[in-house]
Amino acid sequence: MFKNMKTSLKLLLPTLIIALLLLPNVLADFSETAQALKEDKNTNDLIVKRSNGQKWLIEHVPACNSVSTEYPVTLILTGDKITQLKISSNAICKVFNAISYGGEGTFIDIIRSQNQLVPDHEAIIIWGNKKYQIDYGKGCPYLYDYANKKVYYSFPEGSEKGGILVLPGYRGQCPFTFTKVLEILPTQDTSTLPSLERLVYQAQNNQVYFYWEPVKAEGEWLYLLSYSKYPLELDIYKSWHEMPNVKIFKNNSYIVHNLAVGRKYYFYLAAINENNEIGPWSQVTATPVRGERLINNPDSDPFQIALQETDTEFQLTWPKRDDARRYYVRFFVNGKQEFFKVLRPENNYITIPKDPKYLNKGLRLEVKTIPLPNKPHFSDGIYWKYEVKK
Repeated sequence: MFKNMKTSLKLLLPTLIIALLLLPNVLADFSETAQALKEDKNTNDLIVKRSNGQKWLIEHVPACNSVSTEYPVTLILTGDKITQLKISSNAICKVFNAISYGGEGTFIDIIRSQNQLVPDHEAIIIWGNKKYQIDYGKGCPYLYDYANKKVYYSFPEGSEKGGILVLPGYRGQCPFTFTKVLEILPTQDTSTLPSLERLVYQAQNNQVYFYWEPVKAEGEWLYLLSYSKYPLELDIYKSWHEMPNVKIFKNNSYIVHNLAVGRKYYFYLAAINENNEIGPWSQVTATPVRGERLINNPDSDPFQIALQETDTEFQLTWPKRDDARRYYVRFFVNGKQEFFKVLRPENNYITIPKDPKYLNKGLRLEVKTIPLPNKPHFSDGIYWKYEVKK
């Protein structure tokens, strides 16, 4: 009998192996590219936007310190669980916590239980402009360390069923239910704060230039500028300090250097006062271009060269600017400078004769203002070919 059983097992074993190989492996790893929206360098908390548009909170090991909002990240999943994070340097980082992201709040404090036989289970927290009393049940011993600190929240099944409180730095998750709203807090009315007036900008070679009118509101005002290769979702930033590539300065003009030519960038500018009140954000999209192919200045009052052709010459004009000391004009033939001139501000035109040496060649005129002090700089370029009309 045992001999027959051994024979049967020998016959069944290959069949079982083949069957197991054919079964879909639900635990097989796969990857997904996500956009990095925000990262906290102190706690290694990363907020990403997944391919389905949902925001997720990813808490990973401290060794992964080269995550950048300028580059996508790769999420490695086992089943439907995010287990690892792959960043641009190809480092693989272990993920301790991954959950859908609902927002951030401030944990105020635990409400101490009046009865020592009943463990503490209620707390006060601020989300948005509301102060809530929540019931977090049992557990979550680290909550005692988070008075007046940042925490995250998630509503996997909808806010009406409560949610999950997530502590920074992968210190744990605490399921909670709402009990009541304790207070509706006043919100900052940004409509009363000044916005940037007459904001103009120009994409140049590897850089973008900005200028705006100085804020004339009372108090001392500075200016903020943040930029990214991807559109920013401003609602996820509780402070301007968290925004990527953020700069603060006092002058009402700024040049962002070392940008990639041909790459679209998203810029965000605002005024800020000594009380840390920020005016409305102005948003600009610009693409740096090479010096050989300057594009028209995309400001509200375009500084744009116009071209008219006669039988004997090319006539080029541009709008007069009262805020220019002079115009600096350069003329190129097939990319090589032919001449340059400095014109008075009332001389907003130039003529190029139809010289035979220009025939069948690419021509370009570049005009830049030499501005008065504290006035904006404008420039434009136009390209055309001199060809005999048939």
